[in-house]
Amino acid sequence: MATVPRNDTLSALERSGLTGAVANTVRRMEDVDGTPVGEVRVFKRSGSAYAPVTTLSPGAWRNDRARWLFGREIALSGDGHTLAIADVYDNGTGWGPRAAPLISGTETNGAVYVYRLTDQWRLANMVKPNSNVNPYTDVGAFTDKLVLSQSGKTLVIGVEFESSNASGIDGNWANKDRFKSGALFMY
Repeated sequence: MATVPRNDTLSALERSGLTGAVANTVRRMEDVDGTPVGEVRVFKRSGSAYAPVTTLSPGAWRNDRARWLFGREIALSGDGHTLAIADVYDNGTGWGPRAAPLISGTETNGAVYVYRLTDQWRLANMVKPNSNVNPYTDVGAFTDKLVLSQSGKTLVIGVEFESSNASGIDGNWANKDRFKSGALFMY
């Protein structure tokens, strides 16, 4: 049985369990200059234990409000080379898939950080909600559940409180006719 360092809880694991194990330390609040910080730590199995590889944190554009919620949901691709991390209170501007860094905005509408492993873990892009997720009443709804495909090329994001009456693929989500009906977004 492999062990993980104390205070870390494995939240996502690639299919073999031998490499790319991910620990989510978001529940353990660390205080940096009076601001609680959320982190996601990536581990790799070495023998019977997991050794730390890197620590990932919210973007520099991120406001200080609830920074500790970075990593509330995480997903790791089956091949262990793509990692998606939800940030419920991300306030970066824009909608849909975007390149980082983002510009700090005033609305808290959430985001998913997508990292890829080459020689090291690098932020590949950000995924922001569509404009139909209300940042004031649906905060965090954009990042309810995350799933990555085996190869990491497909990301599915569950949006519990999306309120359109869209149905099927490419439905008309540009309305608020079915309050909190929910949706899945694929990227």
